[in-house]
Amino acid sequence: MTVVPPQVPASWTTYGQGSTSRLAILLTDPDSSWLGLAHGLKSVGIPFRITRDVHEALAHQVVLVYPMISGKVLAPEALQALAEFPKAGGTLIGVQVLGGGLNQVFGFRDAVASRQRYGMRLAASDPLLAGLTDPRERQLRVDIRDKGLEVMGTYGYTESTAPLALFEDGTAAITQATYGRGPGLRDRIGSRVSVSEGVQQSRRGTRTDL
Repeated sequence: MTVVPPQVPASWTTYGQGSTSRLAILLTDPDSSWLGLAHGLKSVGIPFRITRDVHEALAHQVVLVYPMISGKVLAPEALQALAEFPKAGGTLIGVQVLGGGLNQVFGFRDAVASRQRYGMRLAASDPLLAGLTDPRERQLRVDIRDKGLEVMGTYGYTESTAPLALFEDGTAAITQATYGRGPGLRDRIGSRVSVSEGVQQSRRGTRTDL
């Protein structure tokens, strides 16, 4: 007789150790799909640690907030600390920036949800994208126009001053912003609540939303 042991849910605390030279992942929802993110970072050799503590995360130079930035998952004090981080020289990356008063920090006005976005194109002249020259790298499919298939939801970001990628409707999928003397970068991939999740990143003088 074979006995199958009960499944043990993965714990983010398994990835909670490491120096401040690593990428810090500030986990705002422990029930999210954070394990896929962790495996992806490990597969490309990016050292990281996961924490639920805002102050621990901000001791690092680069912080990725996952899976969402919103007043529903972060306290006002935490949101204010994140807003100040790029101005002090840090790089802040945010996934699904959907509230909390950080729209301006990440360089957009509103996040607009839609199920009518099927692809995105990279900005033509941004130096950050100069190495991506293959047309297959510059045109990215989000979904397929096919009757009967459910289209994933995305968030498009309005009034972005320096988008790195745009959806077909003109809203930004990836944006960037600069603070101080450093390059600022913000990316958002209009959210399907997964990939399209707005991602934001900040460095000294930089923020990014995806």
